[in-house]
Amino acid sequence: MSAKGWILGIETSQPTGSVALGRVGGDQEVDFEPFPIGLVHGREILPRIDTLFSRHPGAREELALIAVSAGPGSFTGVRIGVAAAKAIAWACKVPSLSVSSLEIIADNAVGNGDWRVLLDVRRGRCATATFRIEGDDRQRLTDDAILSWDEMLGQVTSREQLIGSGCRTIPGVENHPRGDKSWDDPKAAAVVKIARRRLLLIETGAEEPPRGFTSPHDL
Repeated sequence: MSAKGWILGIETSQPTGSVALGRVGGDQEVDFEPFPIGLVHGREILPRIDTLFSRHPGAREELALIAVSAGPGSFTGVRIGVAAAKAIAWACKVPSLSVSSLEIIADNAVGNGDWRVLLDVRRGRCATATFRIEGDDRQRLTDDAILSWDEMLGQVTSREQLIGSGCRTIPGVENHPRGDKSWDDPKAAAVVKIARRRLLLIETGAEEPPRGFTSPHDL
């Protein structure tokens, strides 16, 4: 895949949605369009994507990959993002891949160490996963899981720092170190950055192409 191509990132799994556009290769800055807070994802997503393309002439024709958040999060929000990703991937005949919302949030963290992402999914349960950050390297330590609050509290270690909206609301985590509140929201710019890393792994054979990569129908 040409390093001159573009990646479109879509994040609609949480209350604050966004879209982003960045080059496939290198560490170039990612252009970013946030949505207003609220239940506006369906209204905002396509106009915001058009705004991104209008700022980068030729990017629509050079689109190489669509990456979209796949939750956990709002069922309606995820459905809006995935539906848009499928439609654009089909129309532009480009690959697509899904990214965990927990991994997207973890990408916001600044500082080395183990970071546990927490999202409160109600009824005494949370979505969680742990990642290790060392400089620019991100390593997943655990799979995404839905746990009761008590199960999660039994797993949290003293070396873990917490990030995600759940670390502000779930009882029992108050004494654990937490990241800055501004890092709690997943952003489409991180979707693009994660997609860049995964695309390199796929193209070098280090990772198998995920579902949806060759057919958006499977997203």
